[in-house]
Amino acid sequence: MADGRTLQNLRRRAAGLPLPSNQRAAASRPDVRILARDPSSKDLYALAQCFCAIYGSSEPALDGESIWGEGWRCGWCAAERPMDKSGPCASCGAKERTAVNDLAATRSALAQALKPRPDWQSVACVLTRGEQLTGFAFGAVTTKARAVAHLGKKLREYSTELASCGVDLAHLDLRATLPAHSPVFYMDELCVERDARSGIESLQGLAAVLFAGAAELGARGLVGFTSRRAAPLQLITPGGGELALDLGELVVFRMEDFLPLATLLHHLSSDELISLLAQAPM
Repeated sequence: MADGRTLQNLRRRAAGLPLPSNQRAAASRPDVRILARDPSSKDLYALAQCFCAIYGSSEPALDGESIWGEGWRCGWCAAERPMDKSGPCASCGAKERTAVNDLAATRSALAQALKPRPDWQSVACVLTRGEQLTGFAFGAVTTKARAVAHLGKKLREYSTELASCGVDLAHLDLRATLPAHSPVFYMDELCVERDARSGIESLQGLAAVLFAGAAELGARGLVGFTSRRAAPLQLITPGGGELALDLGELVVFRMEDFLPLATLLHHLSSDELISLLAQAPM
């Protein structure tokens, strides 16, 4: 977990280095492309395919459990399992199943999340390998009230899992999870398909472009929600962030000031970044 000393160290390293623009950050990463504020149908379809592949994967975390595994949902007991586990339900033996993330519904949800509004300025980029989209990152610079509403909506999507851990969503003070500065950057996604990763480098490229875009829109602090097992936490927490809300397997994270990390993501090599983040107290 990062603390005040970590942020001070990042600020010292970033001192004197220019914070890149969104376009400049992307220009230095030929495999990362900025998405238009209103993405094309082709981009939305490719993004939805990549989203379903990542969240439906059986990729294990360090503890051996699937990070997400949101592939199939049992038609009887509602247990979820990865997309490659296509046999009968391991919990009840039923063969009836439905896709957790339907492609058409996912595409529609992504279009809604990326649609710009007066209080929701979306920022998005994608990672490509040749013609194939293999990763993505997006979020929005928004008001504190809108950030709280969006965070509440995301948490309600996992209400069953949270209730099983004793979490009472109705009594959570979500405003207390936000950074002090306004506007807020709500960091929605930072994902790369397992076979397309090259250590931290692929996440670094996407995050560099994403953070630069959010900074251009006036944000300084960010908030987000993810699995405790998810790879982005390996970048966020040692990079000056903290867990604002511990919900068992799920967490809300916060960064009061992501500008130093945004600067260093652009200027440091992957090896230099890994060395710097390794110095953060855990």
